[in-house]
Amino acid sequence: MALTGVERIRPLMEATLKPEEWRKAAMIYTRGGRYQPATEAQDAEQPDWQAHRFTKPLWLWNEMVGSARNTLTGARFAGCAHWTPPAFYDGTPMRQIHSEADWPLQIISYKSALQNSYSIATRITGLHPDNPVVVHPADAAKLGLQSGDTARIRTPGGAAECTVIVHEGVTPGVMAIEHGYGHRELGARAHRIGDQAQPDRPDLRAGINLNELGLADPTRGGKVIWVDAVSGTAVRQGLPARLERV
Repeated sequence: MALTGVERIRPLMEATLKPEEWRKAAMIYTRGGRYQPATEAQDAEQPDWQAHRFTKPLWLWNEMVGSARNTLTGARFAGCAHWTPPAFYDGTPMRQIHSEADWPLQIISYKSALQNSYSIATRITGLHPDNPVVVHPADAAKLGLQSGDTARIRTPGGAAECTVIVHEGVTPGVMAIEHGYGHRELGARAHRIGDQAQPDRPDLRAGINLNELGLADPTRGGKVIWVDAVSGTAVRQGLPARLERV
């Protein structure tokens, strides 16, 4: 409870819940949810199957997506899941402009098991202070990099220094970066309001901010960020990049 910060709401839980209840509630808060014991994860009668497997029909068609149109091109979206190569708003493939010869790697992002964008100012940073970049052993070997080495990521839109973790959990040609780090606010820099000054927290600035590696869409005059056509969010998957020794 002390480690996760739940200790601060212990008086409230004790005042609200029954004596036999508050510790159970505290356990859920400290774990971040309610989880089944690992020993019960598999079906007792069919060990090769999960105990709570998905038994409903697979949803192949999304009516909301399939009936909508790209607001820039007017083309209808596909309602079925399918793969398309990374492309800019007018359909130009990303690799046609940012070649693999110049940018041999691609960046993908993923959610951390310990951290997110709004928990950065908690004690969890003591366990996981920044977001190292996960690189496949084949790509690391080409650059002579090992886990723990410092390197620099470059994209057509920005650059950032990083710590490398060499791991086979990513495919060759890919670098994986966690969300939620490299903040500019939430206490990451000092502000003054009247005669009150906020403390400067460099620990909240630690790590890579993925937004600073994003790039402009060259097919829109280079003045608009590259956005995903369906979700409208800034593209952070498949960003062309390269990794350099420092």
